[in-house]
Amino acid sequence: MLRILGLNHIRHIHHIHWPLTTCFILGGITLTLVVFLDLAWDKIDEHGAADIKYRELRLWGNEPLQRILNEADSEYVADPQGMEKSVKQEEQRRLEVQQTQERLEENWKEIRELEDKKRQPVLPTLLLSVSAEFSSHNLSCRLRSAV
Repeated sequence: MLRILGLNHIRHIHHIHWPLTTCFILGGITLTLVVFLDLAWDKIDEHGAADIKYRELRLWGNEPLQRILNEADSEYVADPQGMEKSVKQEEQRRLEVQQTQERLEENWKEIRELEDKKRQPVLPTLLLSVSAEFSSHNLSCRLRSAV
């Protein structure tokens, strides 16, 4: 029959590639959405924890702390973005101060170690090494003369 139609071979056309591609694309989109949802849940948990801590401070804090919290609330209501910016700047400044303090302490430690090395007498160690060489030389000379 193929000879009658003038065809020498049979060609199969598979249409499975487009459903498979569609499934992979939809799977990737779903995976991305699940990851974003998980990150959002983590952020919600962080906010919930911060809210509980704040509410506990409100309940059990003393009068000066109550005043500070009320001022912070008023400042946040007045300018939320400004407060966020100032808090982040202060956190960055304090982090830099802490890092500078740590480097300063390390430098002072190195300076003290160098001063201690400088204070150690160099001459006695030099004399000990020379006397050790001299005594070993005398000992070897005595051994040779005895032989």
